[in-house]
Amino acid sequence: MDDLKYPSDEELEKIKTWDYSDYHGLMEFIQSLWEFDAWGFNRLDRAAEIYMISTGGWSGNEDIIQAMESNIMFWSLYWYQSRRGGHYIFAPMTRRSFEQLEAIERGQEPIPDEPTKE
Repeated sequence: MDDLKYPSDEELEKIKTWDYSDYHGLMEFIQSLWEFDAWGFNRLDRAAEIYMISTGGWSGNEDIIQAMESNIMFWSLYWYQSRRGGHYIFAPMTRRSFEQLEAIERGQEPIPDEPTKE
């Protein structure tokens, strides 16, 4: 990342070639680069690992989205939705994810995270 908080070419290339099976690792890496992540990068559900991210119109974030899209396997497996205004949803296609996404589409509150076992 440079002084203006834009991702470097090396960071974008890393996203493009990231192993698609490491979904959580890639999303953590992307969050570390995301400008305005406090409001534009949300992990909706720990169990379902649904991420709702918004570019905020920031061209550096849009460059990250383009790099994600260039990772064909990642995009094919985890991209769920894009909306006008730079809004994206990513999720693995699991039963828990589908339940959460269906609730969101119906305008309902997401199902609370399941308690962690200690």
